[in-house]
Amino acid sequence: MKRALLLCSAVLMLATYAEGAPTKANGRSAQLLLNAALVDVKQLKKGLQGDIDEQLYTPESVKPECRKAALECYIKEMNVIRAELQHMGIVEGETLLTHINHFESNANGVKETMPPSAPHCVQCIKHKTKNPEGFLSGLVAFLQSIYAS
Repeated sequence: MKRALLLCSAVLMLATYAEGAPTKANGRSAQLLLNAALVDVKQLKKGLQGDIDEQLYTPESVKPECRKAALECYIKEMNVIRAELQHMGIVEGETLLTHINHFESNANGVKETMPPSAPHCVQCIKHKTKNPEGFLSGLVAFLQSIYAS
């Protein structure tokens, strides 16, 4: 009987994890990843100081059921910043690119713990565009909203 109960509990935990609902374990690690991503974005915001002219799609007023789609958009747009920095001659080992790489890694870890976004969520290219400073400010606010929930 204990074996059957233990097996059922294990199956339920695996099913919950597969569905993307945060378990206590991956919820804690998601908070750590989220905090690390936030630190990198803040450092990147300090370091950029108007160096890039690009306009970036910036999700705003994100509903809870659309957080994964918004995070995917932010990750995608962060690659635009990476490409611009590389175009300016900044190489991989430098601080700004290191922050982008860490953000991307941490944000992807957070994304894995999130349930799928609802079908009605706005596509990345439908969001308003902002300059990099506005984009990074929006990203900080977005990450803080996830952290608060």
